[in-house]
Amino acid sequence: SYGYFALLIFFWKLLKSFPLFNFQLIFSKYSDKEIVSLLLEKGTNVNFVNDGKTPLDFAKDEEIITLLRNYGGKTKEEIDKEAEEAFVASVILFCSLFLWKKFDSSNKENKENYKNISLIELLKLPKAKCALIGFFCYCGLELSTGLWGASFMVLQKQVEPEIAAKWISLFYFGITFGRLLSGFITMKLSSKNMVRLGQFVLLCGIIIVVMPFSNLILPIGFFMIGLGCAPIYPSMLHSTPDNFGKDVSQSIMGKQMAAAYVGSTFMPPVVGFFVDNVTPKLFPVILFAVLILMFLMTERLYKKTLSKEKWFFLLYK
Repeated sequence: SYGYFALLIFFWKLLKSFPLFNFQLIFSKYSDKEIVSLLLEKGTNVNFVNDGKTPLDFAKDEEIITLLRNYGGKTKEEIDKEAEEAFVASVILFCSLFLWKKFDSSNKENKENYKNISLIELLKLPKAKCALIGFFCYCGLELSTGLWGASFMVLQKQVEPEIAAKWISLFYFGITFGRLLSGFITMKLSSKNMVRLGQFVLLCGIIIVVMPFSNLILPIGFFMIGLGCAPIYPSMLHSTPDNFGKDVSQSIMGKQMAAAYVGSTFMPPVVGFFVDNVTPKLFPVILFAVLILMFLMTERLYKKTLSKEKWFFLLYK
């Protein structure tokens, strides 16, 4: 067996010295899976075209076809189709260049009015801290839910790990579907009310998760949490010019996104510590607390002064 593989290695090195000779083409047509696998591991071009065909076009054995597919093998027809699609996309992008120039020229004067401010200067602005804390809370909540939601279901609700993994995927589906749905709803609601609506739906999802009923409602709860998360982040970004003015909005957006990433970095480990070392019952409690803090910060951001009597009516304005 050693002599067999030594001969293969020698043969591979010999054929490698002839770059125009597609040796995999021969093996995919005549040889067995082991030889094809060895050549693929050595970096053979799996889509080399010879006589108008690729190794996948020549392959007849189902195992070899599967092996070539796993390494990215394609038929000549598939390669040509992808090339045509790339060419069409390139033509479209090239033809749209003048639109970008038109947009750039129309906003040239506005760009001159933009101001770049430092973090210290930002913190001196009214309501800036509220905006940063709001973004921190949102991204921390979203990442913590995605990372520890399945663990909560397994440890606290005794759900099978395989099922919990499937159910937590509905959280991300809720975000995806919610972002699509938000594109239509935002035609009727302002960014501020989109944030409030998302927070309300998110609260409903947390309540469903903690309800002492059948575990079958858990996927609905996590879907609702994802659905509620969907409009918050883009709507908060979209309302930045209204909150701070257009002249500093670009600079502030960068700081807001930085605060969001800080939240997504540090909050999940903290949540995981409490879930793993204290009790998983704290998972929805932490989400609720973060949601309340985010709500207070966003409302303080949107209102210079906010009386307690008006809190309960904000969703309807």
